[in-house]
Amino acid sequence: MPQGGLYVDVSNEGGVVVTTVRGEIDIGSADTLNAALDRVPNEERLVLDLAAVDFMDSSGLAVVLRQSMRRRDAGGTLHIRRPSVSVQRLLVFCCLEHLLEPEVEPEKPTRRWTRRRSKI
Repeated sequence: MPQGGLYVDVSNEGGVVVTTVRGEIDIGSADTLNAALDRVPNEERLVLDLAAVDFMDSSGLAVVLRQSMRRRDAGGTLHIRRPSVSVQRLLVFCCLEHLLEPEVEPEKPTRRWTRRRSKI
């Protein structure tokens, strides 16, 4: 959905709604992002993929925070996946790292230790 250089694509990945955003999220496009997120039920697990977001100002950040609080109150979640460098910087500056999608650690192989018996 293009609107003033902002592209929003919504898909479903294994029960998680993934919203991929490209472009700039500012005062002119924040309403477009908010409208797209409003179409996702609040009780859903929502992930915002912001890897292709070139710029986000306080208007975009306000949309993300309102959506996060609304979803949390309804039993859903909102996390940010792969924020661009500028978005990452903004989140860190505002102490909002808790919005980042938790990293899934690959399963570590377990090693079975056996006891060696020595022959004496």
